[in-house]
Amino acid sequence: RWKQIKEILAKAFEKETNEREDFILSACNGDSDLQKELESYLELYKEEDSFLEIPIAKLPKESVSVMLRTNAQVGPYTLVKQLGKGAFGVVWLAEKRTTIATSQVAIKIALEEEPDLKAIKQEASLWAQIGGHPNVLPMIEANIYDDQVVIVSEYAPDGSLESWMKKNNGSAPSVEVAVAIISGVLSGLEHLHSKKVLHRDLKPANILLQGETPRLADFGLSRILKTTSNSTKASGTPAYMSPESFDGKKVIQTDIWAAGVIFYQLLTSNFPFPVKEYSVLIGAIFTKDPDPLPDSLKRFQSVISKSLEKKSENRYQSASEMRAAIQSCLTLGQSTIKVEIRVKPAPNVEIGQGAFGEVWLGEKRTAITSTKVAIKLALEENPDLDAIKKEADIWAYIGNHPNVLPIIEADIYGEHILIVSEYAPDGSLEDWIKKNGGKAPSLESAIEMTKGVLLGLEHLHSKKVLHRAFYFKEKLHD
Repeated sequence: RWKQIKEILAKAFEKETNEREDFILSACNGDSDLQKELESYLELYKEEDSFLEIPIAKLPKESVSVMLRTNAQVGPYTLVKQLGKGAFGVVWLAEKRTTIATSQVAIKIALEEEPDLKAIKQEASLWAQIGGHPNVLPMIEANIYDDQVVIVSEYAPDGSLESWMKKNNGSAPSVEVAVAIISGVLSGLEHLHSKKVLHRDLKPANILLQGETPRLADFGLSRILKTTSNSTKASGTPAYMSPESFDGKKVIQTDIWAAGVIFYQLLTSNFPFPVKEYSVLIGAIFTKDPDPLPDSLKRFQSVISKSLEKKSENRYQSASEMRAAIQSCLTLGQSTIKVEIRVKPAPNVEIGQGAFGEVWLGEKRTAITSTKVAIKLALEENPDLDAIKKEADIWAYIGNHPNVLPIIEADIYGEHILIVSEYAPDGSLEDWIKKNGGKAPSLESAIEMTKGVLLGLEHLHSKKVLHRAFYFKEKLHD
């Protein structure tokens, strides 16, 4: 559809202004929906005189973004509102509307006329590889729709950490919140590094929030980790870059440095090297010590100093080590805060059968990448469509929380009714408990597992939903 629209508009703009509407009427050949959409684009361009005589195929990418508008269709996704813009293109909130349910997603749309498909495949494959962690935003798919390259991810409704910090005068509202956020960031980094992946552009703008949970996103600069990774040029955002980054060298401690800068900001609302001039900033990063923390935050000075050591080998050797150091500083400060530690269950990839039907591990394979999903497949010959729609609607309604498994879509394919959700590769808590002798392996892991369950329940209850019977808008559903 998008390809058809672009081709017709390109030819329309080659016509005289007074001939365009007649041309579109003829080109639509009786398709009233297509005609209305094309005419609405013409109205947009009437407000932009500089675009009127330029074929759309030759327009700069900045002007192509004008054509992406609310209610426009990109493949199976309906655009709702623009969320932002980056090096890859524009990011939109979109909805996938099916006969059973509507689910919200974030869709990154490439604006380049000839995007680097190899680079996009690399980013998408990498993103698919590092999913399955509550502090990493999961990718749903990467594909090409009507010549439009898109990367679709779960939608984080609470915006970026950068925007959140601005609303809170540049920092976290309390030490407790600062510690909770940086602990989540470090947990996400720990997961990335365990997959041999560096983020390479960690900053508040690339950390999205779901409630109070930070989720790492935007892996456009991520790379598979080698013992020492070198690139031909520096990449990243200068204020968050370590000394070795400017030489194109990247190691785990490169991300640790960025986490240290973010922690400093969360605590103080300032940068550890508070200079604006690029050359002066580089000089400070290479030769100066970070500004000391105020007396009220001195217990964290050792964490800041070690995470911002000039030599990478002198920094924390892992994200978990830095997180443990922060916990120690809290103990020294006699704080009652409990830093959230996510415990990864033992691997279990069994897919079984429930009341709804069979549950399968599936793959969504596109021209760009392949992503794993869990598919609930109804087995009844005459399933109760109304009940299934209610379940799917509730599931979509209560999504967007790291302790609630998100639904990707619910639809009818041929004669099969499917509910598709994110795939949890480590199996159920029940199986994990059995493998650990009937209980959690430690008191700490028991507390953290229970905490995660309670956070998920808290989210459900805030939406007026009970888990067991699904209490929803004063109605009970099984």
